[in-house]
Amino acid sequence: MVKFCELFFLTIIGFGKDVFGKLPVFSISIDNHVSSIVKEYEVLGNFSITNDTSSGNLGIKLRGSSSLYFPKNSYRFETRDKNNSDVDMSLLGLPKEEDFVLQAPYVDKTLMRNVLVYDLSNSMGRYASRTKFVDLQINGEYRGIYVLMEKLKRDKNRIDISKKNSFILKVDR
Repeated sequence: MVKFCELFFLTIIGFGKDVFGKLPVFSISIDNHVSSIVKEYEVLGNFSITNDTSSGNLGIKLRGSSSLYFPKNSYRFETRDKNNSDVDMSLLGLPKEEDFVLQAPYVDKTLMRNVLVYDLSNSMGRYASRTKFVDLQINGEYRGIYVLMEKLKRDKNRIDISKKNSFILKVDR
């Protein structure tokens, strides 16, 4: 598995092509009767990841607001079992959960600003979403380099705070 510091270093010295071919490929196949993934509701499908034993079913939808107008969209997905119920899975070494994000670093041409800051925060003992770079394919079409990351939520493996006298604040736009 390619580590962030290796990706950064090899990209800087000009060997990025060799490294990008080694990223895990996150492949998603959505049901044939669905023309595209939308924000309003989850589309059912399945996924597999190279360099990992993870595969299974998912429910996926677009993520974002103003970023929905970018040519490269972010996605939110939940891992599912064969009965279409949420199931916790560990993807690429991330802690078991069912809620994940495929973040499209479209505005960030370095592809690494969020990952760098999240890694820095985690190394200082503060929680931030754990991340992994992946090459994304949807129905066999290459979509680019994405960041697989944890969805922010209250959980013992994510934001470990009690429900009593604590809260998570979300600010949009």
